[in-house]
Amino acid sequence: MLERRLQIRYIPRQTISVAVKLKGAELVGHLADISQTGCLLVLPLEGSEGLPAGAVLEATMSLEGCAEDGIALAGRITHVSPVRCSRGAGVRFQEPQSAVVERLVKGGEAGAVVIRQASGGNVLNVVGHLGFHMNRSFLHPIRNKSVNIIDLGRCDGIDSAGLGLLRIAMDHRVKVFGARGRVKDLLQIAQIPQGIPTSA
Repeated sequence: MLERRLQIRYIPRQTISVAVKLKGAELVGHLADISQTGCLLVLPLEGSEGLPAGAVLEATMSLEGCAEDGIALAGRITHVSPVRCSRGAGVRFQEPQSAVVERLVKGGEAGAVVIRQASGGNVLNVVGHLGFHMNRSFLHPIRNKSVNIIDLGRCDGIDSAGLGLLRIAMDHRVKVFGARGRVKDLLQIAQIPQGIPTSA
């Protein structure tokens, strides 16, 4: 499936708590993903019953190791849906949050998968950090055989789980290329070869 969103949605590596204020009540959930223009919050079922689409909310996002009390976010709920024994709330920010996203990505705290079309087939681009937090979004197109190339040109970090994901991709005959710097060094240590696609 090709990415049709205008903004890349990043998945956090660690749990990022978010305190949400809505109609005077406060709920504590966590961030499932985030882009410059919106995010998906996962909220407890209790207290979020009848959460209305279109409602305006205020939220405070707590980042580990952050000297600030929290990062204030404001937005409007676009949709509500069940998420694994919780409730997911899609939020569109009132103001773009490019600084927050940049902070997460540059700090190695988030990663994303973007699929684009090329003459040689569909390419899965890894942006940011590749690790266990991305296993669903990474493996789904691999196992569905909807991509045949992985581009690591924008991958800034990788851990042992990320190397394992690349091994699974190799088992599905998906070629890997574009790794640089420390990521390239780790691929060499793990004996994960890089191919050079003729057209990507």
